[in-house]
Amino acid sequence: MFPFKDIPCYYLKLRWAEMLSREFYNNRMKECGITGRQFTLIFFIKYNGGCSLKELADMIVLDRSTVNRSIQPLLKKGLLEDRKLDGQRNSSIWLTEFGEQVFLQASESWDKAQDDFTNLFTKEELKQLDSTLEILKRLQDI
Repeated sequence: MFPFKDIPCYYLKLRWAEMLSREFYNNRMKECGITGRQFTLIFFIKYNGGCSLKELADMIVLDRSTVNRSIQPLLKKGLLEDRKLDGQRNSSIWLTEFGEQVFLQASESWDKAQDDFTNLFTKEELKQLDSTLEILKRLQDI
């Protein structure tokens, strides 16, 4: 395998970094039965007291169709419910009681994952990572 620094394609490097971080968090969330992305969806829904798909998409900076696909397994598992009223155009997504229970369990796993992540790096490296991620936000301006 190529040393990471020798890969000439920044897109490939970013995709690889995304894959590594997704795997890292998903592995730590396995026992909860949800993925890292699903946890973040549940987190935002919980702390906003329910929300529409558009609101959720705006909060986590994903398009509405991706968010819709991402919540479908959570609806099927009974963690979320759509409280959309008849005649209402937009969904109104809320946690169920079961979703609240899973969220509590998953929060412990998430906190442990955060601790595991921060323990892999020095404070200076984490500061550098934050700076790099802030710099990457420039891609939005193009």
